[in-house]
Formats: sequence, C-alpha cells, structure tokens
Amino acid sequence: CIRDLNSACKGVSRIDTDFNSLHFVSLDWDRLGLAAWSDASLGNAEGFRTQVGGCVFLTDEIKYNPLNFYSRKLRRVARSTFSSELYGLTDLVDSLIHCHNLIKDYHKYEIPLTVYIDSQSILSNLNSNSPNTTEKRLLLELAFLKDLLTTYSIRILHVPGRSNPSDCLTKSAKFSASMH
Repeated sequence: CIRDLNSACKGVSRIDTDFNSLHFVSLDWDRLGLAAWSDASLGNAEGFRTQVGGCVFLTDEIKYNPLNFYSRKLRRVARSTFSSELYGLTDLVDSLIHCHNLIKDYHKYEIPLTVYIDSQSILSNLNSNSPNTTEKRLLLELAFLKDLLTTYSIRILHVPGRSNPSDCLTKSAKFSASMH
C-alpha cells in the first residue's frame, strides 16, 4: 500500500509549472484500475467549517495518472470527525463513480475501484451490520454508501493518515502528509 501511495504522490508531482499542464505516463490497459483517497478535517477551515478533500488516479498498479482532485468546504453540518469523514468519503465515491463511468465508455472491461481512507471508525461501520451511531442522517449516509460500494464493487482499505495523499487537501501545510 505504501508503494502505491508513493507512486501516486510522484504522479501528482509531475505537474509542469512552466506550461501549466500535467504530463501523463503510459499505462498497461490490461491492468487498468481507479484508486482514490479521501480525507476530512473537522473545523479546520475558515469559520470552523469542515474541509473535505479527495483525489482519484487512473492506475495500472505501478504508475498513476491524476484524474480528479479537490479541496472544498463541506456544504453540510458535521458535528463529529466521524460525520465529516463519512461525508467526505461519500463525495469521493461520487467522484470515483463519475470517473469510472467516463472511462467505461472507452474501456469496455470492468476495472477495479479502490478507495483508501484514514478513518478506522468509518471502515468498521461499513463492514458491520450494526453501526456505532444512532443519528438517522448518518445511518442513511452509511446505507447509501454501502449500496454504492456493493453496486460498483468498490474495495475500501485503510491507510495511515500520515501516508494519505489527500491529507494535504484538508490541512495546513505543516500538518499534511505531503510534508513527510
């Protein structure tokens, strides 16, 4: 997993500042897949708002090309780290599915979809039949997310926060994974 993260970060670093463009590497179409990372930061944005960020890469498991990355204030009220991470993950899965559908128009085979998150509590709630929350809005969000993960056969894996490339999209530079 760490090798994948290092490759993904190197893919992002291929931004050419002289020409304001990205340079993509050739990928092996027989091993094509999508990998995505999600992160959220509760109360870290201006006005103590929650910041969410994510990045989606087209990959052949060795090389990575960035397709989408974003950092934005969450448009919903998040009352806990759990809820902010959950809402951020839902945003990322929406973006991942959008990229998947665009690629599927050109690449007729099913490609694997993998999401990496740094929240153990989200992961355990997604793998459990009895969630650790009683808030109706979070239960609905978990059910919706579980349905998307099943429908699109999305693998969801844990990654340490300090190794999460989307960490730099939600926190100030001195705390981001990109600094390690």
